[in-house]
Amino acid sequence: MTNAPANVPPPNAAAARTRSPRRILMMIGLAVLIVLLVMRSCAIHESGREKMVHVFNQAIQRDDLAEVQKLENVGTAADMSRARLGEAADALAPLGAVKRVKEVTPKDDPERVHEFDVTFEKGKVHERIELDPQDHIFHFHYDQPQAGG
Repeated sequence: MTNAPANVPPPNAAAARTRSPRRILMMIGLAVLIVLLVMRSCAIHESGREKMVHVFNQAIQRDDLAEVQKLENVGTAADMSRARLGEAADALAPLGAVKRVKEVTPKDDPERVHEFDVTFEKGKVHERIELDPQDHIFHFHYDQPQAGG
């Protein structure tokens, strides 16, 4: 009669460990957590246009004419006066930091016109932006800011 080594588990022990209901539930829980994290990370990221509008609004709030003009069409940038930028800065700066930009362009808007709901710490603004073929801002309009975040 041969004796099996004491430290080697019986052949069915490994299979029994992998099929443990507790282990299966832990693996399912981990898989669900991973899926939720991936879905959340995808939902938070802004599109390219949303990022541009985010940066544009931050530059307006800082009253940074040079930064605003970098994002604008050459013709529009030449028309951006210090007074016009100052008015926009006065309207948007009190709203606090930009928290989120969401594109909400209706299907019937012209091809290069995009609409956004911009959420700030202390309010919201609806903006309508027309882009030139190189995706520079050609026209910019914002509605009266609404209080609340």
